[in-house]
Amino acid sequence: MPLIPDIRLPTQSSAKPPVKSPVKTDRPAVVIRPPKVKARRWSGRRWKIIAGSGALIVAVGLYCSWQSYRLYTAGLAAKNDFVAVQADLTAKDFVQAKVDLQSGTDHIAAARRASRGLWPIKWLPWVHKQFVVVDQLLLAGQYVGTAGQPLLDIVKQVNDVVGDQAVTVNKIGKAEREALLKTIYESPETVLQAQADLHEAVLALKELPTAGVIAPLRVVVDLVQTNLPTLEAGVDKGLPFLTVAPSIAGYPETKTYLFLLQNNTELRPTGGFIGTYGILKLKQGSIEEFKTDNIYNIDGPVKDSWTEIPPAPLQRYLSASKWFLRDVNWDPNFPATAERAIDFYLRELQSDQRIDGVIAVTPELIHDLLEVTGPIEIDGDEYNADNLTETLQYEVEIAFYNEGKNDSTRKEVIGKLAGELLDRVMNLPQSSWDKLAAVLITNLEEKHILVYSTETAVQQLVGKIGWDGSIAQTTGDFLMVVDANLAAKKTDRVMTKNMEYTVRREGADTIATLTLRYRNDGVFDDFTTRYRSYLRVYVPTGSELLDSSGFLTTDRYLGGEPTTATTSQAADVDKTVWEGFISVEPKSEETITLQYRLPQTVTDQIAAGTYELFWEKQAGTDNVTATILFDVDKKVRQATTLDESAEIDNTEVHFTTQLLRDLQLTIDLK
Repeated sequence: MPLIPDIRLPTQSSAKPPVKSPVKTDRPAVVIRPPKVKARRWSGRRWKIIAGSGALIVAVGLYCSWQSYRLYTAGLAAKNDFVAVQADLTAKDFVQAKVDLQSGTDHIAAARRASRGLWPIKWLPWVHKQFVVVDQLLLAGQYVGTAGQPLLDIVKQVNDVVGDQAVTVNKIGKAEREALLKTIYESPETVLQAQADLHEAVLALKELPTAGVIAPLRVVVDLVQTNLPTLEAGVDKGLPFLTVAPSIAGYPETKTYLFLLQNNTELRPTGGFIGTYGILKLKQGSIEEFKTDNIYNIDGPVKDSWTEIPPAPLQRYLSASKWFLRDVNWDPNFPATAERAIDFYLRELQSDQRIDGVIAVTPELIHDLLEVTGPIEIDGDEYNADNLTETLQYEVEIAFYNEGKNDSTRKEVIGKLAGELLDRVMNLPQSSWDKLAAVLITNLEEKHILVYSTETAVQQLVGKIGWDGSIAQTTGDFLMVVDANLAAKKTDRVMTKNMEYTVRREGADTIATLTLRYRNDGVFDDFTTRYRSYLRVYVPTGSELLDSSGFLTTDRYLGGEPTTATTSQAADVDKTVWEGFISVEPKSEETITLQYRLPQTVTDQIAAGTYELFWEKQAGTDNVTATILFDVDKKVRQATTLDESAEIDNTEVHFTTQLLRDLQLTIDLK
């Protein structure tokens, strides 16, 4: 037997024919068929996606249509409610006004919910801007509705006392007047909360876009922008003042005020020469006592014993050796002047009388009140809004000699006129109170009325709303030009003052140039002469004077020579002062210039993209034109003031206005 078996492998020739592999045979079909299957599947998915997207779009469209309908109907209902509130107030139906106001507030809340529901389309650029307007208007309306409810309660109580169109202050009974003042006096939290809500409404309205808005919304935006300053003033000033008005008016305690009549035709730092003083006592909203007198009748008796030393300019340019009450208003910061006036008054009279504050006015207030009350006849002479200044000046400066009066009695006519005028005011019918309120607010805003209270809380609030004549404390740029007429008669009435303030970049510094052009249109006569003023310019602390011109050592006819402004630091406010004497002959014009480097703080603010200027008006002035030119080589994004628009040209801002009240300018830079 062989060791190795004889194993024979089959040969190919003897094997069966190989079977063809089905894989190899079907390979072309395998490669082609799957794509056909995938194409059919993708085609199906695509139609599902399209169908689903279409359904989603339809659903979103239906949803947005529904929300839009809700927004429209709720917004329209809110509008109708607020129109009804206005009609209710006109009809003095304050109960229904509260109902309609609540309904309007509820409808606004519903409209805001509907607006939030439109988020799927709000992100679209053009649509987004329209909804910014809608949402801000609704937000403002919500705040107005919230604030209005408690205020309507106060208004109703006021109307219950003074609702009769024929009622006058004097006709309101003592009990009713006390109840009215008590209501307001005990409602400060309510009023201040309403103020906070209304302030939020103002902020919402300020954010309304002004470009790219559809026509119907644009009409609303324009209306809001036109009325916003008035609304803002009412919110920021009117409501806060309401909380302290009872205290000022002598509730719950009688208040005694030192009254100062400042003649602004003879301008002094806080409004004018004090030719007349008086005492005003207010008790529960009524005038208990008001008497006035010639200022020299209080200064004269102490002229030999008085020892107060006047400021150096009064000594040099007015030849004053003593400082009396008539010249007490040397400090343009009225609270400081008021405190000194109280001190001088009490010491000159050697009195321990309690004085609760100081009220200073200019003849502009009397002029404006005469427009409401009509003309008044005193001793056979008619005083009206057109002839007040001329007639009064003639009576107290010239005519009194012919009437047999002396210096101590020559201003008795002022007391008679003031007494009769106040009597007319207290007897104005309720239908004229809106005009009276407008006169008082305008004169407070334009600083023809200044109020100072010794009561800390009252003084702080009056100062906050800008009615106390204080010099503002600011963090940006600041400017205040102060004239003091020194023995120039009543020449301020014929002066025209144009003030131009330029701010520019010079290297790393910010340079300011103030140019004052003073024109004297008067002549040498009984009332006008050469204009003699001690000029002071208040600027931010840290400013550095570079150059000045137009100042004199004294009048030219006395040998005066050109000189430069001197620098001082204000005693009671954080301001640097440039100052000096100027003189303008009749029928001529003088130019005074000051160039100075603004402090680094202002330069840093500009570098950060913002420039802010507070230009404070001197009390008593009404003949000043202010022009601002700003260019620091940075593109200007926006320039805004409280109630006027500035011209913008790339990097430049140009703005001109009558300086009737304080001017605030904010420039946003790119």
